[in-house]
Amino acid sequence: SAVCFFEAMPCDKNTYMGRWKSLDGANGEAQLVFPSAAPIDATLLAHIRTVLAPAMHLGLAEGLDNERTLTGSSSFLTGTAGPDGKPITVGVMMRLEADPA
Repeated sequence: SAVCFFEAMPCDKNTYMGRWKSLDGANGEAQLVFPSAAPIDATLLAHIRTVLAPAMHLGLAEGLDNERTLTGSSSFLTGTAGPDGKPITVGVMMRLEADPA
């Protein structure tokens, strides 16, 4: 799984939003809408926040979320060497919004 190459990047609201606003071009953002097999409630979101996010090496952004959202970021260390010979790192940002409807 690709997440084994992620490093969690917890941050505050201002840091996350600054990174989000610096995304460039149409390829910087993707949205996926999908149904949930389980009821979407506070228990499910708490499980995602406390179990799944750490397992995915996702650092949570403090001060952005409510009971129906989860926001976080990671860095992805690739196997491709950059001009300096070090592996290229790519930022990963995620926001999960639960719609109980």
